[in-house]
Amino acid sequence: MDNPFDNKDIKSYNDKTFGIAIMERRQQLGLTLRNVAESIGVSAPFLSDVEKGRRAAPFSDATDDKRIYKLQEILKLNDSQKLTFLIMAYIGYYSKRNAICLIDKYILENPNAIVFIAKAFQQQWDDNDWQQKVEKI
Repeated sequence: MDNPFDNKDIKSYNDKTFGIAIMERRQQLGLTLRNVAESIGVSAPFLSDVEKGRRAAPFSDATDDKRIYKLQEILKLNDSQKLTFLIMAYIGYYSKRNAICLIDKYILENPNAIVFIAKAFQQQWDDNDWQQKVEKI
């Protein structure tokens, strides 16, 4: 069975893609929902809601970042799969928001912008890194 995070068709991602991929990968590895939820510090009902597309992955603070990295570790993702994971999570998160600002809309309509931001996140760019990129534009 293929790892669902090997799916590189960004245009096929939607608000449910991320959760379904987590559930499929978790099941491939024989992991229970409850054990994974406990390992990343969320409740089993919360993770279940994420897997079923009823709730987006959290992206609000450093604690959430740690959960994201821990979940990538638990799901045994390689670097390429980790990037896909972040892109799926980002699309799912912003698709669930009721009010999407113009910049969010622009980013969602341009898959390469999402890849760029996900790579920056994965590499943990700070403001100096962003400034160097801005100066090149």
